[in-house]
Amino acid sequence: MAPMGFVRLHPDARFTSPEGPQGASHTLSRESNGASLTLNRPQYLVARLLAHARSVEQLVVAARGMGVGISETQVQRFLDGLRQKELVEDQPEPPVNGHGGAELLTRPKLRGDLSIRRISNGGSVLHEVSVPGGLTPSVLYDLELSIARLMNGERSLEQIVASGSQGGVPMNLEQLTKFVRQLGAQNLLENIHPRTISGSYQLGVNSEPAFAPAPSPPGAPPMPGQAPGRDHPRKLVQAGLALMRRGAFIEAVDVFQAALAADPSHPEAAALLEIARSNLGPRALPAGDTSSEPAALAVLEEAASAAAPVEEEPAEVEPAEAEDPAESEEAVARRARRSRLRWAIRLVVLGAAVAASVVVQYPLRITEACTLVANRRMAVRVLSDGMVTEVLTAEGQVVKEGEVLGRLSSGSRSAELIHWTSEVNKVEAELALLRQGARPEELARLRAQVASSMRELRLANTKVARVRQLAQNQLASSDEIDAANRERLEKLGTLEQSKASLKLMQAGARPQELEKKEAELRAATAQRELASRQLAELELRAPFAGIVTTPRPQDKLMTVVKRGDEFVEVVEASRMRVEARVSEGDLSVLKLGAKVTVKVSSLPSSAFAGKVTWVSQAVESTPQGSFLRVESEIENPAGEVRPGMTGFVEIDGGRRSVLSLVLRRAVAWVRVRFII
Repeated sequence: MAPMGFVRLHPDARFTSPEGPQGASHTLSRESNGASLTLNRPQYLVARLLAHARSVEQLVVAARGMGVGISETQVQRFLDGLRQKELVEDQPEPPVNGHGGAELLTRPKLRGDLSIRRISNGGSVLHEVSVPGGLTPSVLYDLELSIARLMNGERSLEQIVASGSQGGVPMNLEQLTKFVRQLGAQNLLENIHPRTISGSYQLGVNSEPAFAPAPSPPGAPPMPGQAPGRDHPRKLVQAGLALMRRGAFIEAVDVFQAALAADPSHPEAAALLEIARSNLGPRALPAGDTSSEPAALAVLEEAASAAAPVEEEPAEVEPAEAEDPAESEEAVARRARRSRLRWAIRLVVLGAAVAASVVVQYPLRITEACTLVANRRMAVRVLSDGMVTEVLTAEGQVVKEGEVLGRLSSGSRSAELIHWTSEVNKVEAELALLRQGARPEELARLRAQVASSMRELRLANTKVARVRQLAQNQLASSDEIDAANRERLEKLGTLEQSKASLKLMQAGARPQELEKKEAELRAATAQRELASRQLAELELRAPFAGIVTTPRPQDKLMTVVKRGDEFVEVVEASRMRVEARVSEGDLSVLKLGAKVTVKVSSLPSSAFAGKVTWVSQAVESTPQGSFLRVESEIENPAGEVRPGMTGFVEIDGGRRSVLSLVLRRAVAWVRVRFII
């Protein structure tokens, strides 16, 4: 037998709770001795109560207050299992610490997270008070709730009595102390835990409401819901309310039914009866009744029995049915035929199910979490030093391939392009003249120029002679003589140039001249192309059709950039790459080109189709297992999905029989481990 007294969890005992639903298992363990125990939900709730030292009786009462019906025998067996694992320690006396003792009992504070619901409109008003996470609500009279709301953690019991008296609520210190203990035992106070309630009051002992409506004075008219001249229904209601606070809902139902039998119009009894009935079921078990345990508590009993072996009680052997001597052989044969028929039907159904599982085909799909990334992304970089003079794009803008996104200052590069363009045109014209040679018209024109130049030279000679004659007669100055001579020399030069042109035209172009002009043309063309490329580098263009993802590119306007600096980033939006990790056990299912369906978390109503484009050759090992990286590609013409979105990808593995789908992993496991 386990030692009596108080029990609490060992100081280094820790709970490990899963992230799954509330019904998932929990683990209680100690690092010092390596002991651990897996707990289901009822076990976890009971073990949580051991964070503070409690007696077996207190554990039973507190567990029932949380909606877990359990007996003292079950609690004792569960504690024995925890003791064997050294997960708890025994204390002979109740502990006293800062979690709510006598010093906190003098300044109680009502919890601020309570849920209060009015449940009766006739007679004395009742309120259903629920604690977050608790399974069984408490029921308070309207007067009790008014007094509880005066408890703010700052008023002492004497101040609460005085405030109540001023507000027309008569009470004394003894009644208030009893009421505070009741609220603390029901876990309705912030600074008083149920484990600190000791002495004469425990749940189920003296738990009659401290401020229940007083009986009507002699000769006073009856209250609504109260039979004239009879307090028996009121006392039954109070007794049933006390049973509900203990968690004994089955007995409470009987008491409320008795109250309604005494006074059918009693509104409180009817309302409380409905609440008690709603709490009946697997969560409530009458005190001391171990014959009809809830299913969850049966699991608690089994786990505790597995953790700590207990003495097995002798099983009750049902008496065998006496053989009826008058039973005929025909009846025995009839029962045997029925038994064989039932087995035959079961075998037929089982065979049909197996045959159907072999014949019926069902698609094999592998579903894994995935991340969407851009199929292509590229940074548009500056190819030449300069200043940004134009920004022609914005974040999120859809651009076409080759579209100009910005420009740099051109400086003298535009003038260089114009210069070399004109130089190329000039050399091309001269080369064309050399290649064409002399035409009759051109020769005639040059001869005419020679003749004209000769006439002009004769006139110039005549003018020089006349000016000299006038100078001898002192009628012309020396300046006039010089001017006449210069004009004569110019005419002579023009005549010589015309004669040379005529001679050159008559002789035709030489091969060396043609080669020289061609070389000049090539040099000028190269310079023009270089100037054109340098000017084109000042225009920043999109490398492919996509979306600009750089935030606020307009801020780069009139900034000086260097060669290689990033201007904006463009990502391809029409197609997205889907990255996922698939277990290596599904390698046989992964095929290039397999169809995939992708759903993203932000667009649950949309599905995007694609296909597998790449499967990694190396397996990645992680603490969670071994995985293969798989990439797929989906179309995104409308631009609904964006890089960085997450979701799930479903890979189509083809249609297979239902039986092969069910046994696929089991067969692979057997082949790997047992078939060499």
